[in-house]
Amino acid sequence: MMVFTVGPALKKFGDMLGPDANGVMGAIAWMRSGKLPMAYDFSFRYKEKYGRNASVYAAYGYGGGEVLEAAVRLAGSLDKDAIRNQLREMIFLSLFGRYRVDETGMQLGKTAFLMQWQKGYRLLVKPKSIADAPVLYPFQ
Repeated sequence: MMVFTVGPALKKFGDMLGPDANGVMGAIAWMRSGKLPMAYDFSFRYKEKYGRNASVYAAYGYGGGEVLEAAVRLAGSLDKDAIRNQLREMIFLSLFGRYRVDETGMQLGKTAFLMQWQKGYRLLVKPKSIADAPVLYPFQ
């Protein structure tokens, strides 16, 4: 079994590999699956505006903007130190799930997801609570 980072989550990965993509897994932070917080709404609005599905990179930009906007709003200021303090202290639910960091800025609130190509589709397989399908093991 092969597991990569975000590469397998891209449609182009499956387009280029065809059936050879099946079974490949990727550790990801977001997927368009409707079971993830706000993912369906974001995906729908993105496609309405741009005429294509949102990539993970579009979601990264949007999620980062959500967190920064919340920090500015909570700080009540554009002062970088006030914003930095809010980024350290706030707990926020974004497109990527729960945002919470420690004093060094390491993410504590967000868990990673695992996707797998199965029969030509990118499916969320972990965590089990929001999975689209179970993990398929190639040698079972």
